[in-house]
Amino acid sequence: MLSRLTVLLLLLVNGLGAEASTLKGLVLAHSLGGPPVSNIPVSAPGVANPTTTGESGDFTLQFPGAQPGDVVQVTVNKPGYVVVNYVQLRVVLPKNPDAEPLTLLLCKEDQFEEYARQFYRLKSLDAVEQTYKAQVKKLKESNRQTVAAMAKLREERDQARASAEKAADEVARLKPGDTSDLYAQAMSLFLQGKVQDAIRVLDEEKLRKSIEAAEAKKTEAEREMAKAVQGYLLKATLLTTQFQFAEAEGVYESAIQAAPDDMNAHLGFARFSLDLNHFSTSRREYRQALEISQRNRDQASVATTLNELGVMDIIQNRREEARQHFEEALRIHRQLAQQNPDTSLPDVAATLNNLGSLDIMQNRREEGRQDYGEAVKVFRQLAKKNPDTYLPLVAATLNNLGNLDLHQNRMEEARQDYGEAVKAFRQLAKRNPDTYLPLVAITLLNLGALDVAQNQAAAANGHFQEALSIFKELSKHDPVRYAAEMATIESALAKLGRSSANE
Repeated sequence: MLSRLTVLLLLLVNGLGAEASTLKGLVLAHSLGGPPVSNIPVSAPGVANPTTTGESGDFTLQFPGAQPGDVVQVTVNKPGYVVVNYVQLRVVLPKNPDAEPLTLLLCKEDQFEEYARQFYRLKSLDAVEQTYKAQVKKLKESNRQTVAAMAKLREERDQARASAEKAADEVARLKPGDTSDLYAQAMSLFLQGKVQDAIRVLDEEKLRKSIEAAEAKKTEAEREMAKAVQGYLLKATLLTTQFQFAEAEGVYESAIQAAPDDMNAHLGFARFSLDLNHFSTSRREYRQALEISQRNRDQASVATTLNELGVMDIIQNRREEARQHFEEALRIHRQLAQQNPDTSLPDVAATLNNLGSLDIMQNRREEGRQDYGEAVKVFRQLAKKNPDTYLPLVAATLNNLGNLDLHQNRMEEARQDYGEAVKAFRQLAKRNPDTYLPLVAITLLNLGALDVAQNQAAAANGHFQEALSIFKELSKHDPVRYAAEMATIESALAKLGRSSANE
């Protein structure tokens, strides 16, 4: 009897002393801020008992025998659905589960790329904004907040934002299995807001070893090489969010040196260089990406590269070259859309919008109207299924079309286009004011110009005043950025006042 009691006491003591860890989390539909999803099975096979999400989408996993710092793989299982931020399924168990809950975003398989693009863009832009605020604080603390310093900092922020948005589009196309463990580890840190930690994970030695490991494998060598290159591209993107442009450029060059035939490495460097106005480097890298895509018979990449080359042609006033590039890209995208409309129709519409803008620049206005009209029709169709992604493109194209209407004295059509555009931008600004309030103001400014053209002074005054009010509010955080727009509106209001006085 005594010996049995002793055994029981030993077991109880061992149980009390065993390491254990807890992970708490939340499953949301589609995106951050989306509704919670209940009754979803969540588990970590082999190390935790399975559970399901509650009515609030919350879940708790217990890990007997584990401790904070251990790495586990979480699984979310709902047929036909996938986790948008799947890299965060690889979890480092936290010391305090209440302070570090895991948020997972669940969407339908066929919607994965759109919601992934939205998620990674949001995270990247947030990282850029945090860096910008930190740099502004440094300038203030060191008494170096001059007009020139702030202008340079805003330029760096805008360059970083443009680069981050493009990188987010590429990241969204990656699926589980397309990247290395090193990439997943760094991306997970980035999504937690730990950008510098993510950059440290992607040190040159580890990246070089990942390339060497890929080269050592004879089977699936190209696939492994592509995974390794993604680590370089992620590091360059993260450095860009920190305004470390020279370091990012060096990482792109290292990626190309390590994998000279990787199209994504050249395309990423081309986009980065274009954002920094390094046109000769950008054109060289686009050409290289185009050559590799053609050699690999990757028609989607060929068309994408041609379209982006066309954009750079316009910036450099090489309009005939731009037309050749846009028209060839459009031809390929149309062919691909016949086979896979869900994937390629957005590219058709985007290229049509670019071609329409070029038509207007070359005074080919009827062709521009046709291109804009087809583009907005496609974007409207896409926006029915995914308004978060495509409603901004509907509004932007309608604004372009309204400008064309105004120049051709098609006043009522212009009013209809501007009206629908400003309504869409207002709707979008409710959720994302930093991005869309400036576009509300710009469209109101266009509406005011239309009012003036139609001798509707009171309506013009209302539109100008609202636009000015928006820009003044935005200028509280960035006094110089909207100075030109505010000056334009104040000049228009003054002219409007003089006209009214003379009547």
